[in-house]
Amino acid sequence: MKLGDTRSNVGIAEQGAWRSILEAIKGQQAADQEQLLCQAAYYTLALVKLHNYTAADAEILKLGDLNSAHLSKVSDDGEQN
Repeated sequence: MKLGDTRSNVGIAEQGAWRSILEAIKGQQAADQEQLLCQAAYYTLALVKLHNYTAADAEILKLGDLNSAHLSKVSDDGEQN
């Protein structure tokens, strides 16, 4: 299991290796918005698990408004979710 693979974060989290998650995600570039949100969620969770609440808060604030257009997805029928 490669640390750089976003899907592997589940296995790493199940092991409780939160510092490994921080290291794995720190250098990654998200390929799309879904991967970006997944990385942000695991990164923030790892910070919380390590009791670094200030950094976790900063990560959440970096995401901005989750209802904004830059994170919305257009469905097949053309309507935004």
